[in-house]
Amino acid sequence: MVNDFAINLVASGAFLALGFISRQLLSRFHTRATRRLWRGLGAGRELTIALSTRKNPLQRSGSTRTSFGDIRSLLILMPTLFQLRIPYIIAESMISTASQVTTNNILMIGGPSSNELAKEALTLWAPRLKVEQAVVDNKSSLTVLGKRYQSRYLPDGVVQQDYGLVVRTSNPFSSNPRLSATLVMGSHGIGTGGAARLLVDKHMIKQLLTLVPSDSFVAVVRVRPVGDEHVVKLEAAQAL
Repeated sequence: MVNDFAINLVASGAFLALGFISRQLLSRFHTRATRRLWRGLGAGRELTIALSTRKNPLQRSGSTRTSFGDIRSLLILMPTLFQLRIPYIIAESMISTASQVTTNNILMIGGPSSNELAKEALTLWAPRLKVEQAVVDNKSSLTVLGKRYQSRYLPDGVVQQDYGLVVRTSNPFSSNPRLSATLVMGSHGIGTGGAARLLVDKHMIKQLLTLVPSDSFVAVVRVRPVGDEHVVKLEAAQAL
């Protein structure tokens, strides 16, 4: 009886271990495209996430603040960072207070009008990559590699269609060529959220990797609100 109990115990343990290993292998299979896109960012080095930072007009409430759109974009990315075990820290985007941007991979959320690091990175990436963000008559547009992407609005001014941009290339603030920088931005917060979605949605990631089988790329997404959700489509992508 003791032997039968020991055999059953060992068999149960073996089945549990086999089930665990099978789940791990299945998870790696389903996330292979995502892991390929994010490869290099989890090699024991922290990822510095620089959120758009503005001075707070109410000094008693703190010296800086960030936008809800940036926070929402960060929340879109966090489950994937956790799944891929990529450690990260949150940093300010002001040049004067930025930290750990020369020694880490960096992820900048927000465009040059609100994120100083993003503005400086785009300057350093030029002329290889030219990105312009403009507002004319309260209407925003992005010009990427010579092509203009104009946001559309309803008569009451609500955004009907927006565009987002993802840039992934070498960290322009570091002399280490192995360090990368990722820029996630949009004409509006809707576009920024759509750009973040591109980095975590396995179907769009597969489409992106088909177009740009490179670790250095620029991609544009089109974002359309539908109720409380956003429909995101990959509009264009190019290797850098």
